[in-house]
Amino acid sequence: MVLRLGQVDRSEVVEVLSEAFADYPVMRYVLSDAGSEYDARLELLVGVFVDLRLMRGSPVLGIRLGGSLAAVALVDEPSPSPLETSPLDADAPVWSTLGQQAYRRMMAFEHESAHLEPEVPHYFVGMIGVLAEHRGQGFASQLLAEVRRMSAQDPGSAAVSLSTERESNLAFYGRLGYRITGETQVGNLHTWNLIMETN
Repeated sequence: MVLRLGQVDRSEVVEVLSEAFADYPVMRYVLSDAGSEYDARLELLVGVFVDLRLMRGSPVLGIRLGGSLAAVALVDEPSPSPLETSPLDADAPVWSTLGQQAYRRMMAFEHESAHLEPEVPHYFVGMIGVLAEHRGQGFASQLLAEVRRMSAQDPGSAAVSLSTERESNLAFYGRLGYRITGETQVGNLHTWNLIMETN
């Protein structure tokens, strides 16, 4: 069963996504100068994306097995609530630790990849991760099916969109009905945007 998670689940959500994205190209790119501090900074960076959704009240979806969180998806709705302050602000406290170079790399990636998103109103899957011990059991597909359901039931949404920086992920998303709408290069990253129409 897919659950809607909240602030009480934050530490578990960060833990799952930090493991799932430990060697992901975007994280390696943003934190390229972290050195021996990589693992600690990775948790801080993942926390930025988790906090952004929790602060907005955006969907943070998860699947639990025996009470433990096994899989998570961070989702943006078609019209996310505006925030007075955001963990993506340059002066947010987290960036004093992660560093302004990391901030600039992060924002360069966000800026370039945003151009690939569809113009139609849509749900966007910002991150989706499954703990290594639970992969291959269909949990990512279940989370994506729930996002598709949410979009299909929302008259203000026409699609679900997501991006990936691993070419090996494209076949998986293709089997679920996603199609590539664009791709670009950001630094040493290559990113693809995909979409699935729902309405």
